[in-house]
Amino acid sequence: MKSFKRIILLTIDAVRQDSLGCYGYQKNTSPFLDSLAKKGTKLNNTFSTGPYSAASFPSILAGVYPLQYGDYIPLPSQTTLVSEILKKNGYSCAAFFSSVYMSRDYGYNKGFNFFQDYFAYKNVNRIKKSKKEKLINFLQKSPKTFGLIEKLYSWVKLCYKSESMIKTSKSAETIISDVIAWIDANLDKNLFIWVHFMDSHEPYFSTKKHYNKFCSHISKREAYYLDLKLRRAVHNKVELTVSEVDKIRNMYDAAISYVDENIKNFFQFLKDKGLEDETLLLITADHGEEFNEHNNLCHKSKPYDINLKVPFIFSKKFDISQDKLISLIDLPPTILGLAGISDENRPSDWRGINFLNQERNLVYFENYHTSTRWVLDEFAKDKKKYFFRGIRDKKYKYIKDDLMGELLFNIIKDPGEVKNVINDENYKEIKDRYQKTFNKFILKNSSKSDQDKEDPSSSEVNKQEQEDETRTKERMRRLESLGYLD
Repeated sequence: MKSFKRIILLTIDAVRQDSLGCYGYQKNTSPFLDSLAKKGTKLNNTFSTGPYSAASFPSILAGVYPLQYGDYIPLPSQTTLVSEILKKNGYSCAAFFSSVYMSRDYGYNKGFNFFQDYFAYKNVNRIKKSKKEKLINFLQKSPKTFGLIEKLYSWVKLCYKSESMIKTSKSAETIISDVIAWIDANLDKNLFIWVHFMDSHEPYFSTKKHYNKFCSHISKREAYYLDLKLRRAVHNKVELTVSEVDKIRNMYDAAISYVDENIKNFFQFLKDKGLEDETLLLITADHGEEFNEHNNLCHKSKPYDINLKVPFIFSKKFDISQDKLISLIDLPPTILGLAGISDENRPSDWRGINFLNQERNLVYFENYHTSTRWVLDEFAKDKKKYFFRGIRDKKYKYIKDDLMGELLFNIIKDPGEVKNVINDENYKEIKDRYQKTFNKFILKNSSKSDQDKEDPSSSEVNKQEQEDETRTKERMRRLESLGYLD
């Protein structure tokens, strides 16, 4: 297999597979990615190991399942990032992103020669949580009154700069500009670059050009109001109408279109510089996004394909079936193969395969809910967790969920995962088979069977706990600015 001088992994936050034209979406959100999919390689059955960034990136960059070492926040110190191995084998590695969950605070800076975390937070004066909640709960006793007050509040806030109005992450245009500058300064080196775009994460960001393309019927005031309401709806505090969800989906489409154009501009830079032939782009998403499918919004911790099935595009042609079953945990070993690095260099705790020359017959996913958060709550006082784990092949999907029980979906007949057939007598034999397969997989891949990494000493654990405690306030401010702790 040919090795590449420059390997560039582009991950786009919260892009569900069916939001791109090359995967059947009717709106023209992704003209460049669609053209790249024709020129290169498009894979149809790629799945994340978890339904949001914190749960998917341990697999994408460190080759482990989210719960393989018990938890994934921060990234367990035992893990080895693909960047560490590439660096040891002569690659200069750089990361460009502005998402709190992939920051150095969470252990993702290992192996990177250059690590650009753009994320900046601002101190915001807010009503204390208890008073704020008391006031909101009182006002919500009269839904009509509360709706009017909330709308008035959003209009007033438009007159002032505030953190909740500003996209706290850097735009795709800014990031691409910096990536180009870094490549220009390192033209003679073998490069691995990871770039993560947050524009398609709520609040959805796009420029006037892309906004008008999809949202000309939505005023800026209404868009801001819808974003405020979406944040509250995600926390199950208000409900959105069908019309409001449709408008929010248009805002999301505009954001994807904006990222698509910036990837196009980046690709044009590679061509103009004569770098295209020796450069490989891998383009995917960390998870999907929901717009009232299964009565969920954004990306709640749910085990459905709408959250887990993601696009995957290579900028080059590869002799591989488009329908091959792939997990994002396969990315690290595949990237090593693309760099010409043998499997002997891969850590023993990596669970993925090089999908360009190996096959898998199922993908596995796992995560947990907490009783206090829609996604997760790193800082919750109530730490009780409700786990779900599941397997999926091209025909069926089996899930064990602490809250929903067992689920079995016939993916071919029911791609939307609407009908749980776990208790259907017609599926008894299939249920038994998938239960056994699931149990064998759990036993084989359980973190308890990992003997390849030494447990950290008590002093190391104490040191880690102290470091985490000192960073907690910073993390909370960052998460608050993203709306995670509203």
